[in-house]
Amino acid sequence: PRAARGTPRTRAAEMIGLATVLLAAGAAVAAAVPTRPLFPGTFVAKESTVVQQTGEPVQRGTINSYWLQQATGQNRTSYHTEGTENWVVWEYTGEDTGAAYVVQENRCQYYCTQINLQCNAADSLCSYDYLTGAKYAGPGVTSSGQACDIFSWNDDLGPIIMNRQSLCVVNGTTPAWSTRDVCPFEKHIGWENSTYLSFEATTPPASAWAIPDKEYCNPGNDDVCQDFTETVRVFGPGRASSMLLLSL
Repeated sequence: PRAARGTPRTRAAEMIGLATVLLAAGAAVAAAVPTRPLFPGTFVAKESTVVQQTGEPVQRGTINSYWLQQATGQNRTSYHTEGTENWVVWEYTGEDTGAAYVVQENRCQYYCTQINLQCNAADSLCSYDYLTGAKYAGPGVTSSGQACDIFSWNDDLGPIIMNRQSLCVVNGTTPAWSTRDVCPFEKHIGWENSTYLSFEATTPPASAWAIPDKEYCNPGNDDVCQDFTETVRVFGPGRASSMLLLSL
């Protein structure tokens, strides 16, 4: 027999219907939360960068960043200070081995052998912690007022936080700005802010890897390379290169 209005059977049906609607709405909201995008490993970017270590002067400048990742290996990264003849070229002979060549006034001054993953560079967009830990942190805006999605994550050494990072992404494909709080062992020792003036998923020109007088380039002395290596360890290859270039 048909249940009268307001009977237990009707109320149960109404509750089931309401629950279904709420579950569907919840699923829709969950599906709408942006997930961190995957970026290409080969690209050309221009970044306006501001870096400071605690107790040191602020360093700022525009860095042209060139990235090359190949299935055959021999990956390379290069950072050029715009308007100067200073740059750093990272040549990887293996996943985490190779050398960083420091060019100043259009001549290779020295090189430091290094052991560090290419994706550990701050602007790599492919670090392990980004790929496994980046979460949507909310909406944001670019320096030009364009809407973007902000993703945040920590760079960890086991259970220890070494850096806190955020990345603003436009349309799920283009990085707009990034921030990094350098805080190893919960101690703030520096920060870095970068604004992407341009980002293009394209193969860098051959000139990006030029190392003038490479055959005459000598290893850097222990002090120089130890300082550089320590900066790489704390800030990553990309920011270490930027900081070195901005100090020249």
